Amino acid sequence: MELLRSHIGAALRNARISRKKTLRQIAGSARVSLGYLSEVERGQKEASSELLNSICHSLGLSLTALLENVGDSLEKLEPSNLALLDIKSSHCVDDSIGIESKAKIERGNDDDRQASLGSNAALRTL
Repeated sequence: MELLRSHIGAALRNARISRKKTLRQIAGSARVSLGYLSEVERGQKEASSELLNSICHSLGLSLTALLENVGDSLEKLEPSNLALLDIKSSHCVDDSIGIESKAKIERGNDDDRQASLGSNAALRTL
């Protein structure tokens, strides 16, 4: 099983090394201990979103870019385990999701559409 924290740590380490920065430089700038940053990079600690944002800022990297990078690396490792949903049409692309789950997703989307229509009608009456 792949741990998310391992992929996040590897992405952070790759970003740091590609920018020719030391652990000490990034730790100081992000205001985190050198040891903790090292553990995050090695996938031994799971950093909070606030800490990840601070580390990314120190690297000149957006948190979004980091997470996209991690998502891409995970997708390459486990493409067959991902349940892909076609958000626009509310139909499941992956047949491994059961019929009951598909129906729940479609009902949820219908409920959302109805709520949206109701709130739009209320706004028009104002």
